[in-house]
Amino acid sequence: MKAEEYSSSTDEKTADECSAFVDSKTFTLNHGRSFGVFDRWGDVYNTGQNLQGIFHRGTRYISKLEFKVLGVRPLFLSSTVREDNDVLSVDLVNPKLRKTKTPEEDSVIHIKRKKFIHNDEVYDKFIFRNYSNKDVALSFSLHVDADFKDIFELKGFQRKSKHGKVQKIIGPQRLEMIYDSVDKIKRKTVVRTSATCEVNEEGFNFQISLKPNEKLEHEVTYSLFFDETPMKEISFLESKKQLEHEINQLRNSIATIHTSNEQVNHWVNRSSVDLISLLDKHEQNWYPNAGIPWYNTVFGRDGLITAAQLIIFSPFIAQGVLRHLAKNQAKEQNDEEDSAPGKILHELRDGELANLGELPFQRYYGSADATPLFIWLAGIYYERTADLETLKIIWPEIKAALKWIDEFGDMDQDGFVEYHKKSQDGLDNQGWKDSFDSISYHDGNLVQGPIALSEVQAYVYQAKLQAAKLAKVMGEEGFSDKLNEQAIQLRKKFNDVFWDDYNNFIPIALDGQKNPAMVISSNAGHCLAAEILDDARADKVTEKLFSPDMFSGWGIRTLSRDELRYNPMSYHNGSIWPHDNAIIAYGLRKYKKKKELLTLASAIFDASLYLELQRIPELYCGFERTKGEGPTLYPVACSPQAWAVGTVFMLISALLGLEINATEKKVSFNYPTLPNFINELNLRKVFLSPNENFDCRCIRYGEDVGVDVISVPQDWTVVIVK
Repeated sequence: MKAEEYSSSTDEKTADECSAFVDSKTFTLNHGRSFGVFDRWGDVYNTGQNLQGIFHRGTRYISKLEFKVLGVRPLFLSSTVREDNDVLSVDLVNPKLRKTKTPEEDSVIHIKRKKFIHNDEVYDKFIFRNYSNKDVALSFSLHVDADFKDIFELKGFQRKSKHGKVQKIIGPQRLEMIYDSVDKIKRKTVVRTSATCEVNEEGFNFQISLKPNEKLEHEVTYSLFFDETPMKEISFLESKKQLEHEINQLRNSIATIHTSNEQVNHWVNRSSVDLISLLDKHEQNWYPNAGIPWYNTVFGRDGLITAAQLIIFSPFIAQGVLRHLAKNQAKEQNDEEDSAPGKILHELRDGELANLGELPFQRYYGSADATPLFIWLAGIYYERTADLETLKIIWPEIKAALKWIDEFGDMDQDGFVEYHKKSQDGLDNQGWKDSFDSISYHDGNLVQGPIALSEVQAYVYQAKLQAAKLAKVMGEEGFSDKLNEQAIQLRKKFNDVFWDDYNNFIPIALDGQKNPAMVISSNAGHCLAAEILDDARADKVTEKLFSPDMFSGWGIRTLSRDELRYNPMSYHNGSIWPHDNAIIAYGLRKYKKKKELLTLASAIFDASLYLELQRIPELYCGFERTKGEGPTLYPVACSPQAWAVGTVFMLISALLGLEINATEKKVSFNYPTLPNFINELNLRKVFLSPNENFDCRCIRYGEDVGVDVISVPQDWTVVIVK
């Protein structure tokens, strides 16, 4: 039987013209330092303001990827990212055909497309199946291009150096695109296919023939090379097996949380797989990259907070974060990097613009909070795991970090840590709210430095307390006593200085003249988490955080709507950050604010129900909650993003009041509570020590929660405080 030869129809609009080219819906896949942003077809169509492509180490390695059948885009059926977050699955059908007589004859070739990323390679499988009763011959093409633009260029940064040229080399079933990098790093994309085809500088052209009900598979692989990284050619199937094995291993390192509410379960599962997708291995240390697309690299603050959020359910992440940051601690003073001895890293970049020095972020230390957070995490990690080996490895870096706090962080020796950028192109603000306009006075003017942020002093307080405990473990009793006394004095001074009697609230910061910047902001909630406030002031702070100007119904805003700089669509001046709310929830637990904790946890959960894949983004807008409507999305929020992913784990830890002290072999539930949408919560495989886990069932009885211990080692104690 002669195969039907099809061509696209010319008497009607083509599939291209009928399709939504400017399609706001995208899907993200990521693994380690590589990620892809694709449209619903699995393509890369950069039109309008779209940011699509395949990226590796801060550079776009594929800027165009267009799959066409008979010269036009196939018709779209559906697409989704699998629950395991590893495969983008797309269903397509052939475009309208000239020779068909009825609509039923139009859709005869089903095209299944599967994509995933693993070890700096993107795998793209096309599965064609003929559902007609005739032989079918057709052509399809894959047009590819690479612009090798730095991620900052795509963000709007105007580079000074001229962009390098791209050379294309055509080979049998492969196309190489080689970038003449200005920073002399050899970057190239190699696209290869398993099928016989015509290759030119535009891409690949294929001819196929299918018998009735016949299935045909084609594989295309995009290899992303950085500085001639050696890479083996591995098949789609073999690489997929390796990826699944890696995911399963990492899943086993995270405790299992299962509740009576399937939507909560979906949120937890989504957060778990997103966390795994962000983990990147540095030698033997796993580190969560900060977020897609802008921050897919090591950030000190982000890694530390994410590790703290997961400390109960996956302490191995904290181990990797601590060890990696210790290795990258500053050893000398360098104004261009905003670094000084003992300071903990803010971010690492190896994109072209960072390597050329057009941006200061190749190795940048411009954060005032990462250093005390490093020490705080070290303390809670040791208590959680009793991992003396890691403590001994990082103890010199902990002491160096403490020295930085006292000698470099406290610029004027007044007992508080300040920041003031020295790098010309560095960050103006160096707390977690690092926008240029995020720290202001009540009159709307920006605060002039050096700036002492309220939450940074709270972090330092906890750093001194935790370091005192660690010093005792290391046998340095005198040093321990000194640190404890410093913490006591800091707490007293903070409560005296960082308080505004008129507003009954904490100023966001002190300026360079030691004047308070009195705006109502969420920073005060971090002070609750660090337990630096006395009880009376904690009560007043809590009351204000839940007043209508701060609590929107979807969470606590970064800035009160009564402030002059309030804008619900701003990055830090009125938006809602889930991780910010999780830290506040942790603080509410510390001060036994059960009612407010339940309100906050419920608000974030309700927001998750309106979000695609139930994936909590970096932030969303701070508009008032309206009945029947979800939260308003922030247009360029990172998603997935590490500390947004960690939100659900910190909320559950806070709700249960769950603490684990491996040095005392004790599991504690302190005033556990559950919201009315969770009747039962089960924990399995909660790591206690090598080969020892804890399992339990938590059941809600009205406002009370009962804890049934299922499994615990004999020499461990479980304490439930109600």
